[in-house]
Amino acid sequence: MTHSLDMEMMISSQFGTILSSVLVLSIMFPLQFKFGAEKSRVALIAVIGSIFFIVTVGVKIIEKLNVELSWLNVLWNNDYLLLGVLAFIVILFIIFSIKMSMKIMLKKEL
Repeated sequence: MTHSLDMEMMISSQFGTILSSVLVLSIMFPLQFKFGAEKSRVALIAVIGSIFFIVTVGVKIIEKLNVELSWLNVLWNNDYLLLGVLAFIVILFIIFSIKMSMKIMLKKEL
């Protein structure tokens, strides 16, 4: 019983690591095309810091307003559903990244 749980935990953590890596890359590529290699590092830190700040402030606001989030229990209790939702969000980020990168490159060619 413990062995299968460990294997499931390992697979889900590896999948989560891959999704987060792809997410960071989808943010990084348009920044590199826009600002270049050196400035994009600073911009990447600013973007990721902004995301963490927005999420933190959002959680604090939700806590103060006592918003009911019981519907999230379904997502947290089902690992495969959670990974599916995260994969969908990452795919949306990839599509957005490709569109932004293409737009930046078209402007650079003009």
